[in-house]
Amino acid sequence: MNKKRKGQSEEQRQSVRVLLRIPIHVLGGSSAGQPVDEVAETLAVSRHGALVKTTAGLRPDSKVRVENPDNHQSATFRVVWAKAKPLDGAWHAGLELTAGKPALWGIKFPPE
Repeated sequence: MNKKRKGQSEEQRQSVRVLLRIPIHVLGGSSAGQPVDEVAETLAVSRHGALVKTTAGLRPDSKVRVENPDNHQSATFRVVWAKAKPLDGAWHAGLELTAGKPALWGIKFPPE
């Protein structure tokens, strides 16, 4: 995901978001300093990142490895932000692709 600043419109994003739930495997570090190795899911994906739902709070500015078990693709992401969602006992995090290809998601994106 790109670094959306306060007041920035959708048209200024790096790429189009696609609402897509994909089971993923996330490896990295939590906001509490503990290792994260869990099955999670995407809520939305783009060529440059994803919005993911996890059970652990990911540490902003840390690197995480995301694997798609369906196509065995993986990539490295930077955690841009993370926020607790207490009503569903989960965390949402915005991830920005740093190494790898968007083929990880297993879809073709609309033209930019």
